[in-house]
Amino acid sequence: MNTLQALDSTFENLTNSLNQFGLNLTNFNFQESDSFKHARDIHQDQLFQINTSLQSYNDLITDGPVLDESEGTQTQRHLRKFLTKYGLTVNERLFNDFADKYLVEVYSLSHQQIYRSINFFNLSSYDLGALTFIPWDKLFYRSEEDTLAMFNAINFAIDNDIEYMAPNIPVHFLTELCSNKKFGYKMIKLASVNDVNSGAPMGYLTVISVKEVLEAFQVLH
Repeated sequence: MNTLQALDSTFENLTNSLNQFGLNLTNFNFQESDSFKHARDIHQDQLFQINTSLQSYNDLITDGPVLDESEGTQTQRHLRKFLTKYGLTVNERLFNDFADKYLVEVYSLSHQQIYRSINFFNLSSYDLGALTFIPWDKLFYRSEEDTLAMFNAINFAIDNDIEYMAPNIPVHFLTELCSNKKFGYKMIKLASVNDVNSGAPMGYLTVISVKEVLEAFQVLH
């Protein structure tokens, strides 16, 4: 089995694991999807790394939901498993900020996303293949001004070794291009992610609120 065939199986397994948490993701034929066209242009070594990363994420969540567990507690549980698996740590105060509807994302220092909480998939209309292989700016739109404000805050935190902060980033719109749905985006907390042994910075974590904005509200604003 080549890596592209293995990815087809990985996407099916991950979709089934996510659906254990009450999601309604549809299994798709990866090899007949738009994302497959993007994947074919990627070197085999990188495809192997992507498939391994997806399998690792599946391993984190494959045990399924815990009875009567809140969404916020579930997010904490999976994040702690992720951090432990890869020898990473964050400021413990961060875990006080996990309201049920907040999303959590972890990025490398080069801004590559390496983790997202399950509740993200309740919002997105894209299948797992698109989210993995199609460039972000082909899936979502954020204004240049808002993008600049966000990365200025992130780079400030990284450059100054700030462990934990509430960034001063204005609430703004994020548009899903396939559906034209608009979401109000607010970054609640920004935290550094460090090596558990050396303390060296390895990336950053964002706690965000993303809520779909009704059309009538958009007109008023």
